[in-house]
Amino acid sequence: MTTSSTPDKSPLPRTRRQVLRSTFFAFLLGLFVVVGVILPAEFSLDPMGTGRILGVLGLAEDGSGVVVLETTVHKTDRVRFELAPFESVEYSYAMDVGGVLIYSWRADNELVFNLHSTPNLPGGNQGPAESFSNGRADSEQGTYTAPFTGRHGWFWENRTDQTVLLELATSGFIGESLRSAVGDQQIGVPRPAL
Repeated sequence: MTTSSTPDKSPLPRTRRQVLRSTFFAFLLGLFVVVGVILPAEFSLDPMGTGRILGVLGLAEDGSGVVVLETTVHKTDRVRFELAPFESVEYSYAMDVGGVLIYSWRADNELVFNLHSTPNLPGGNQGPAESFSNGRADSEQGTYTAPFTGRHGWFWENRTDQTVLLELATSGFIGESLRSAVGDQQIGVPRPAL
């Protein structure tokens, strides 16, 4: 009769040397996970380049552009205009670059309109106007982000033979408002936003 001994296939280390070796490899694996994955994902530190390779570099960043802190106070403004036939009005706000304005305007008849901006130039001058939305409509609403520091607003013109009532509601990070109108006594009268 032959006796054969089969080795114990237990996954647990049996000697002190095996325990130390397993601990050392677990430490190395943990160190690799921290340096190779956690640091790139949580802190955008990628000393080994593995964060870029694995696509985890900067996962915990604040979502660039999702939250923007403002230095200008948030304001809400609501104005109404009565435009006689072929009368026009321009209404604008002082805004800093990146300032956000939520707007809605409605009229009881179609108007020609133009949402535009003029940048502030050195010496207190205004640059050329840049248009962002224009056409003929009786309403429009949206969100506007100022591409530069300057005046940002609308021009409306009534090309009908009837008086048109127009209401503009805005909310955002806006400065002083300015109204100018053809045939109106209040051309260029600054009006602080409410």
